[in-house]
Amino acid sequence: MSTNKIIILGAGPSGLSTAYGVKKNSEIDIEIYEKKNKVGGLAGSFSIDKDIVDYGPHRLAIQNPQIKKIAETLLKSNILINKSQHGVQFKSKLYQFPPKIKDLINIKSIILISKIIISYFSGKIHWFVNRYGNENFNDFVHHQFGKYFLDQIAKPMSTKVWGDSNKIDPNFVTQRFSMIKPFEIFKQFIFPSPKLNPSIFYYPKYGGFQAIWDAMKDSLENNRVKVNLESYPTKIFIEKNKISYLEIQNKDQCIKINTEDTTVVSSIPIFNLLKLMNKADDNLLELAKKVRVRSMYLVIMKFNQNQTLPYRTLIFPEKKFIFNRIFEQNLYSRNTVEDNKSVIVADITFDKDSEFHSAEKIEEIVKAQVGSLKYVNIDKLESIKVELVEYAYVSPEEQTRKNFQFIERKLNEIENLELIGRFGVGEYDNSDYAILNGLNLSDFLSSKISKIEYELIKSGTSQEKILG
Repeated sequence: MSTNKIIILGAGPSGLSTAYGVKKNSEIDIEIYEKKNKVGGLAGSFSIDKDIVDYGPHRLAIQNPQIKKIAETLLKSNILINKSQHGVQFKSKLYQFPPKIKDLINIKSIILISKIIISYFSGKIHWFVNRYGNENFNDFVHHQFGKYFLDQIAKPMSTKVWGDSNKIDPNFVTQRFSMIKPFEIFKQFIFPSPKLNPSIFYYPKYGGFQAIWDAMKDSLENNRVKVNLESYPTKIFIEKNKISYLEIQNKDQCIKINTEDTTVVSSIPIFNLLKLMNKADDNLLELAKKVRVRSMYLVIMKFNQNQTLPYRTLIFPEKKFIFNRIFEQNLYSRNTVEDNKSVIVADITFDKDSEFHSAEKIEEIVKAQVGSLKYVNIDKLESIKVELVEYAYVSPEEQTRKNFQFIERKLNEIENLELIGRFGVGEYDNSDYAILNGLNLSDFLSSKISKIEYELIKSGTSQEKILG
């Protein structure tokens, strides 16, 4: 693609990685505008008391050579190699994932496995009888794992994380779950697979996951990329299917930028982007209002002990738990949390703008439920705080994804606009895939690949299974 300059709106992993890739390929001028006072977006970290806490359990999977090279280049000596540690709490018992045979040799587990096996074969019979019908989320899981797994694990978990399981887009289901099959899990007993659950990953030794984005920002600025913090677009003017200029508000003033020979890359929420346009279609604005966004509470609990959880990240699929996941920050890097203390973080997802529990109520519920876990000594709890993440995910429900895709197609008619990022294109991605998506876009922007090649790569990447 031929362009004299690139302006990137949003300095999350996608936006930063786009700029990083372009600068590896070319000398195109780049400017980045970020509304917050730091880069990294939802993959960053925040300070609370004497600790650094990530917005979620992030990691850099070094099985991908591009991710590995970027991490080693940016972090240098500030790097840890961690082993994967996951657990699943189910029926009052904690199982390591992937499960170990020794953990399953007890009466309770044998009964559970028997129910799952019987249900699995019943699900296959159900699929055979109904194999020509359309599959939604519930049907897909029913046929792949059986109704017991659907009712006891998949359905309550999906409801907590994504919303009503009956409304989830079937394409999202097959993208995200088609690799996780009973046979694949069985193979873990004998041949552990890094695809199903990467065994090792990189993580910054100091600074939390924020360190990777701060290092990328420093690298960009050393390459003459201007990163403007606390700066954001207030108006986008479009003439003849092209962005002609932007108005940007920074800390001091509102400035006008001519974009006639500029490519604008936007990772800001697509529904906010539409509101800024002088010629936004009313139909698109109505569709944007119907895009379902998920918010998230992070409940940060600090304990007066060196470690609290048996594994780094625990999954809670059952409906009785309000949270779907808990991770322990100090098990990612001991240097993020005060000495002889531990910090665990529970996340609770809910529809933005819906009626939900207050932060005070959430604190009360989480404290009681965490205190009920056999491996947590709640008497060691020192403090508990709640952080709200207003924009966490775009819901993968079918109507939301259809709306998003229609809006994206219409915006793609704007010649000098490229969309990227979790809220820019509605993809449910993690930080690894955000980096890769940014690098793919950078190859196109720096004319390393054609538009057709880029679209094919995008299509292929969206089919990858995101398991982290």
